[in-house]
Amino acid sequence: MGSKQDHLDQLVDEVLAGHGIPNLAAVMVHDDGQVVISSVAGVKDTSAPPSPANTVTAGDYFNVGSVSKPLTGFLIACLIKQGLLHWDTRIVDVFPEFADPAFRARCGMNDTFLEITVAQLMSHTSGMNGWYYLAPNDSTGRIRDTDPFRFIQDQGIQFADNPRSPEWQTFGALIYQRYLYTILNLKKERFHYGAAQSFHYDTKFLSGYGSTATTCASMVERLSGKPFEQLFDELLPVHDVDMRYGPLPGAMQFHTFDLPTSAYRPLPHYNNDFSHWLSKFVVGGIHLSVGGMAAFIRHNLRAVDSSAVFDVAAYQTKVTDATQGGLYGGGGTGPGAPALNHSGATEGSIAVVYIHAHDGYGYAVMQNNAGGPSGDAQLAMVKHLRKMHDDWATI
Repeated sequence: MGSKQDHLDQLVDEVLAGHGIPNLAAVMVHDDGQVVISSVAGVKDTSAPPSPANTVTAGDYFNVGSVSKPLTGFLIACLIKQGLLHWDTRIVDVFPEFADPAFRARCGMNDTFLEITVAQLMSHTSGMNGWYYLAPNDSTGRIRDTDPFRFIQDQGIQFADNPRSPEWQTFGALIYQRYLYTILNLKKERFHYGAAQSFHYDTKFLSGYGSTATTCASMVERLSGKPFEQLFDELLPVHDVDMRYGPLPGAMQFHTFDLPTSAYRPLPHYNNDFSHWLSKFVVGGIHLSVGGMAAFIRHNLRAVDSSAVFDVAAYQTKVTDATQGGLYGGGGTGPGAPALNHSGATEGSIAVVYIHAHDGYGYAVMQNNAGGPSGDAQLAMVKHLRKMHDDWATI
């Protein structure tokens, strides 16, 4: 065990130094989840001088981008165990006003997705792509014939000196934004953000990967009467997946690669006062410690008795193993089956997780940096972790 930890520490140090990235975290879960090792290295903030306080530790958090989507599926499974909703709860069951043709006509909604279920939303098989829609002027003469609403943060309100920004920094505003998003996801016609033409309907027969978990969060808010953030905080004590949202804690920063200087610089607007009030955090704003990532892998390896928290069989079927699901997999079952995997990226972070559920091991790489050599560093670390598994008996 000690030699394996030393081996992983050495690999992380080599990748960090070899690619010149600010920080790196690696997690290896092996032997059907009975062995867990992790390693972190680097600095929290490249704009601050090196110091013990600026050194990344196992207690720090890494943003995991779109890996937030299956993590939200994990949280939804906990709420289903509590009886708040079910995997087969439909959008129209929660928002009965959507069944009213007059309401749909007033909001420019179609009825294509009214019967989409929680399971389809969380396994990304709803057919909705989860993008935002805008009808710009085009050759047909149409002028904004869809709702004029878009997510406030996507309009850059938090980046400017806008005196009304504080109005959107409330739980009430978050609930409102998610509800608007749900309406937008049921638009009559789809204009991809900034596009010059309509893509019309999406189809339920397509995977629909996107921000559809935000719609599921809006359903939870209608049923519970609470903002999803409050439920998130309430759920954290009942399981062992160490997650956070909002600003990265402990002076940790997001970093982007600055081409003119060939160096990484922090992204302060990712950690500003607005970052605690992002309605899309459920699909891209969750942060994990290495211990939290290891626990998440173990739950998906069936290595943890999760029965007190959620129905294991239903969770695995609906989220983990679903075709093109919350954790993407190549299909197949039994030993040697393709890994369940999911990756995530923001302007200032990248992450990837692989879970070989039928072979009893998984691993992940997390970085609070993106661009430049970050992707190559991630790929190198993934290759090291795969080889570490291959050489497990001899390390």
